[in-house]
Amino acid sequence: MTSRGLAEALLAEALAAHGGTKRWQSLQRLEAQVSAWGLLFRAKRRPLLNHQCVRVSTRESLVWFDDYPKPGLTGELQGVAAVRIRDAAGAIVEQRSEPRAYGCDFHPTSRRTAPSRSSTSTRTGASCGSTTRPRF
Repeated sequence: MTSRGLAEALLAEALAAHGGTKRWQSLQRLEAQVSAWGLLFRAKRRPLLNHQCVRVSTRESLVWFDDYPKPGLTGELQGVAAVRIRDAAGAIVEQRSEPRAYGCDFHPTSRRTAPSRSSTSTRTGASCGSTTRPRF
């Protein structure tokens, strides 16, 4: 069996174990609790993910991290197209289009450099301290 055939068989088995294809197609999003840390987080000076609530759309390439990068805010990833930070009311506090353009290789011989932040980064009002979380 090819690796594609193995992947398809594994997917069919996983779907069957959790209610079948019809149930999967009825879901709008999945929620999970995630923990992640390591050198990359330190190198990029990013907060660690410690029992972080993550929601993933099953319809489009969207992921939300509750209380990230800090409490009261929600980090939103839209595939490779955009990254947003939203306040508790759902308003965009900061956003960046095409975030991969900002990535720099960690290796010291890298020739890639990040463009200036002011070129595509947008900041609006301050974050809200409300504990009520919108369901984007």
